[in-house]
Amino acid sequence: MTDQIAMIIIGLVAGLTSGLTGTGGGIVIVPCLTLFIGFSQHLSQGTSSMAIVFATIAGTCVNLRNRRVNLKPAAIVGLSGACGGFIGANLAEQVDAEILTKMFGGLLLVVGLKMAIETIWPACPSPIND
Repeated sequence: MTDQIAMIIIGLVAGLTSGLTGTGGGIVIVPCLTLFIGFSQHLSQGTSSMAIVFATIAGTCVNLRNRRVNLKPAAIVGLSGACGGFIGANLAEQVDAEILTKMFGGLLLVVGLKMAIETIWPACPSPIND
């Protein structure tokens, strides 16, 4: 399989995952680019950050149309996230790729464990409206 076909498949899976679950596509894109395409951790993270922009725009259009966006919290979190993303991307430049890979793997492990635990032992219903 050519790299372009692999990237199309990665993009489709990341977009579907993002649209269905609301997660950033980076959970799919970063490990796939690293494992299947051979990108470095730094290049995978940077490429993923850019690629997510397109999936996010598409998902946001659907969510706006269906009135599933609360604009004020979205703006607060989004602007704060942009600041954090700028700082984080600059910090990542100072971190060795092997350490970044371990940090990313640890994040995936923690998120996966939390989700597995919540699936196996569901908590009480959230008082927060969806």
